[in-house]
Amino acid sequence: MLERLRCGVIVTGAFRAHLAQWHEETEGGNFGLIPQLDYVRFGAGERAGQAYASLLWQPVGPMKPHEIFEIGGIKVYLSKGTRTALKERCLDARGGAIWVR
Repeated sequence: MLERLRCGVIVTGAFRAHLAQWHEETEGGNFGLIPQLDYVRFGAGERAGQAYASLLWQPVGPMKPHEIFEIGGIKVYLSKGTRTALKERCLDARGGAIWVR
């Protein structure tokens, strides 16, 4: 089942399950931190055309409320650059990796 976030990013059920598993496995000791989804696409250089998405923990303090999205009951920070790059694109997960379509 697909879900569209208010920023236009689309997530699949597989991505929500991946996020939930990652959150459960890594949350110990991460009090006061929130998951951040990063997406980088290389426009030039040796890696031009390549992209990757990753999850990491970040302090909540500097984040604005409109930059935090709930995905499968988990609050996740998406920076402006990530939101812009992923708008109208779909986040999926297969084989333990995040895929962007």
